[in-house]
Amino acid sequence: MARLSGLQRDVLSLYRKCLREIRKKPIVSVLGSITPTIKSLDGPWAKLLLLSANQDTRGNFKSYARAEFEKYISVSKKDFNAIEYLLRKGQRQLEMYSSPGIRNIR
Repeated sequence: MARLSGLQRDVLSLYRKCLREIRKKPIVSVLGSITPTIKSLDGPWAKLLLLSANQDTRGNFKSYARAEFEKYISVSKKDFNAIEYLLRKGQRQLEMYSSPGIRNIR
């Protein structure tokens, strides 16, 4: 496997940071206030509802992050200015979306 350049490592590092932050997001349900009721229920259906609520919000963040990275996949490896700008932009977005007040993204 070919060695990665410094910028390539930085891009992969930013992507991994995004995925780590997504795992830190709380379980927020589309069902809203029903989530505490689901937690108090027993049985496989309650667990399934809770898991689907978990995957819904985290899935939204994951699909957003993936779309942002794929949007710029055609940027040339030699366009250092553009890559550095996109890395800075991505870091700012990561800081903003990692705040605990942001619970879902569409």
